[in-house]
Amino acid sequence: MMLFWSTTEQPSTNPNSSSTWNHLSNDSSHLNPKNVTSTNNDETIKLMYKYTVPALLGFCIISLAINIRILTSIYWIRRPLSPTLHISLSLAGADAYTSLILATGLVVNSLLPVGLGIKFENECFALFLETQRLGGVIVSVAHLLALACNHYLGILRPLHYLCIMTHRNTTTCIVLLWVVPIAYFVVYFASVDGEGFQSENCTTIT
Repeated sequence: MMLFWSTTEQPSTNPNSSSTWNHLSNDSSHLNPKNVTSTNNDETIKLMYKYTVPALLGFCIISLAINIRILTSIYWIRRPLSPTLHISLSLAGADAYTSLILATGLVVNSLLPVGLGIKFENECFALFLETQRLGGVIVSVAHLLALACNHYLGILRPLHYLCIMTHRNTTTCIVLLWVVPIAYFVVYFASVDGEGFQSENCTTIT
């Protein structure tokens, strides 16, 4: 009975037992299933980004090439351009711009930091790309809305259509379709104190 008691009490009275146990625990921490799972998940995500992002980049490049081909057709179109054709060509330019910004964003925000492990301390360029991406989406949607309004005006007032949709008015409308959405997001991302472009290295974006 006394032997059993002394044996069970011996580890608690040994001053080195606690440190020995902690040392063993630290040495075996790498065997934690959670750590192994986390490492496997990270490797899976990296592998996924390495293969999926280039595929998405391929679609962006195809879209960019098609829209640029549409824009080059302006050299074979008779002058003057109709308002509908003018807005449609501008829409092709907006789609090309959005594809370019999206492809650049995929490289800067996804492929380099996640797929290849290349981190950037300064996030201002990535934040600027985000303003352009959001602005580009709105520019494309605004062009579709402008085309719808243009067709509606031609149906509603066919006799006054050419007097309203003059070359000057059409050009002014297209400029506003491009400038207002992009400028809005740039100003918005830079207007909050301590956030966005006003934060250090543009890292605070809550």
